[in-house]
Amino acid sequence: KAVVSTQSTGKEDSFLKIITKVASSNIIPLRRKKLILEYLGDFVTQSTARIDFCIALIGSDVHILLESLIKHLEDPEVNGLNDNSRYLLKTLDLSLCFTKKPGLREVLFAALHKLTDVEREDFRLILDICKKLSQSPVD
Repeated sequence: KAVVSTQSTGKEDSFLKIITKVASSNIIPLRRKKLILEYLGDFVTQSTARIDFCIALIGSDVHILLESLIKHLEDPEVNGLNDNSRYLLKTLDLSLCFTKKPGLREVLFAALHKLTDVEREDFRLILDICKKLSQSPVD
């Protein structure tokens, strides 16, 4: 169900960098969170370019996107990872998320544990996450 991102031009990249820099430095964190969640909406149907923009805009508050992913995974109708769920798990700095919000580690793994339709690719991704996290301890 995920939408594949389109290739962008150099001008678009430069424009996004400028917008991201201005927005991330001039918007207070609470409003930035609201803006991101409204802009991103249901991340499952968004392009990876839009997700990347949100990650850049949110800066060190990446736990906001992880919370959105967890909420999605906790939906009783969700049985597995989709392309954008995988993309977020690969892209987000989970160590930073868990440093800022240590309780999210347990919540994320509980949400992943409840999935019943786990593909080989998903299993490998979860193992990779565990490996990375074990190499960078979080208190």
